[in-house]
Amino acid sequence: MGALLAVVLLAAGCRLDLAADVEVGTDGGVARLTLALDGGLVAELDALAVDPTAELEAAAAEVEGWDVQRSRRDDGSLDVTLERSVEDASELGPAFRELTAGLADEDPALELDLDVRLGPDDEVAVDGQARLRPPATAGAAIDGDPVGPTGQDLVELMEEHVTAQVAVTLPGEVIDHTGGERDGRTITWEVGADETVQIAAAAAPAPWWRSLPPWALPAAAAAVVLVLGAVWLRRRGPAGD
Repeated sequence: MGALLAVVLLAAGCRLDLAADVEVGTDGGVARLTLALDGGLVAELDALAVDPTAELEAAAAEVEGWDVQRSRRDDGSLDVTLERSVEDASELGPAFRELTAGLADEDPALELDLDVRLGPDDEVAVDGQARLRPPATAGAAIDGDPVGPTGQDLVELMEEHVTAQVAVTLPGEVIDHTGGERDGRTITWEVGADETVQIAAAAAPAPWWRSLPPWALPAAAAAVVLVLGAVWLRRRGPAGD
């Protein structure tokens, strides 16, 4: 991803959106990181034969459990999604840390350091921080010396062309959170370039029915319909009465 910012600098108006989604379940969870590149950026990258996600996908391949999917849209934009399911929600934080640990220090990255804790009564607490790390260089060099914008120029470039957010979805009702925008059981934090955002949220125990398998509620509803139908027919009596 190191050369990406240099390309964005050349292609005015192009955008890259980063989104980290943390879904805490009653019996595990899902970690997801999505990179959304607009059509103009994808076209510039194709012309330069540059794959901005190659290093991230290589980092995902070095750690267990991450699945990578690419989705190219009719307008030329590209979504790259990395997803990992875990059996214990406490593994969500380490999953993100392992993923970004595989990137080079000079590469831009959405760093997510979270601690997910489940209490004895199944209440959930999430604490940590997120940072949108700018690149050390624009990704170009002559005789080993970096050329192009550096330092604050790269931060400003990211502020103009890159957005990042972290969304945490909790299994139960949200009872407390620091910052972020709440929508039901999901809290979303916006993360600016070279900015560290504190993340904290807590939820009450999830309703018992959220721990059921997906097919259980439809099956139960069908059973209720059958029982009510049988009761109605019995009360109605034989045909013609």
